Amino acid sequence: MDILERAGMTDCKPCATPVDTNPKLPADDGVPVADPTDFRSLAGALRYLTFTCPDIAYAVQQVCLHMHDPREPHLAALKRILRYIRGTLHPGAGPIEFKGIQLNTHYF
Repeated sequence: MDILERAGMTDCKPCATPVDTNPKLPADDGVPVADPTDFRSLAGALRYLTFTCPDIAYAVQQVCLHMHDPREPHLAALKRILRYIRGTLHPGAGPIEFKGIQLNTHYF
């Protein structure tokens, strides 16, 4: 939850997958992000989080490839990972619905 607070995304809309189905992120597409230090800090925090959440490892690796020159599409990919994490904070808390598909989760 701390990483979502740092990004200002505690109330963001969750998404079902950590990575978009589009091809790899281009290195030089889009404008540079306003604050690359924040991008690098959040990307590093996500990299650390992969130890306990291996399901985000590929998406985080793709974002971390662009830490030297982060651009807006890379920031959008990072935010998608955060939105995915937001959706996984409370597993088993009840039904989750994505695009008309309802998933019921239960604690065992």
